[in-house]
Amino acid sequence: MLSSSWRLVCLQVLVTVSILGSLGSSFTLIHGWGELYPFANWKLFTQPRGSDNHYSTYRVYTRSSGEATFQRQAVRPTRSFDQDDYVYTLDYWVNRTLADTANTTNSRERLRTLVNYLHPQAREYRIVRETTTVEELLRQPGEYKADTVVCF
Repeated sequence: MLSSSWRLVCLQVLVTVSILGSLGSSFTLIHGWGELYPFANWKLFTQPRGSDNHYSTYRVYTRSSGEATFQRQAVRPTRSFDQDDYVYTLDYWVNRTLADTANTTNSRERLRTLVNYLHPQAREYRIVRETTTVEELLRQPGEYKADTVVCF
């Protein structure tokens, strides 16, 4: 256990290093050399993904036998995925599939396997990129721009 005087010294050192890192980072950003100290940026805490006020996410839409329209599926945890893992895994495989135009890594098949695992009751799948801004989302929660990016 650290004594209170030693904790105070450590705290002072950390604050000093943080201030110097922030000042150094500001200097390097002004000169176009990049960010030296990542914790200097206020967006790290207020906008962790470096948001530009536009929110975009991928969602799975399914259609079962006999249905005329695709239904938007909620992000729900499964045996293997919590809600965060669901979103990050889907995001990873969709981006990998979109980048793999020559189909050299079988990412499309892997994405299909993932979507089939997440929603096994469906016959057809669409993965849609939903885009909105924070202001629009607050005014009209169900309103967003939807673009289909992958169909199975």
